[in-house]
Amino acid sequence: NRLTNICSSVMMTMQGEQMFCKKEEDPMTGRMRSVSQTKFRKAAAALIVLILAAVIALGIAGGYRAGASDGKKTYYTSIKVEQGETLWEIAERYAESDSAADIAEYVRMLTKLNGLKDADCVRSGSYLTVTYRK
Repeated sequence: NRLTNICSSVMMTMQGEQMFCKKEEDPMTGRMRSVSQTKFRKAAAALIVLILAAVIALGIAGGYRAGASDGKKTYYTSIKVEQGETLWEIAERYAESDSAADIAEYVRMLTKLNGLKDADCVRSGSYLTVTYRK
């Protein structure tokens, strides 16, 4: 009898409109529920799993990129820009490595951190916030 109820078509009345809805038995509770509820729950569960996987993947990638696994902490300090000094020279001094890509990334980070329009907006005598790792 329950087997005949599972996946059988049942006529329902919802807000004065007639519609056909397939019913199936909920394996957890044994109660009958509509197939659309089942599909919605499965889709919602899949979406939650997908979001969690993305958050975990971004967290791992972000931690690796930031060098969080090396045990060093990031510190911020303010420095005074000397006469003739450029943001690229400052980046060469404070970036973690000597590679051009790392220095370019550090220049972009300094530009954002200090609210500069571009890397050429640095004036001697002004103060910049820089980061270093220790």
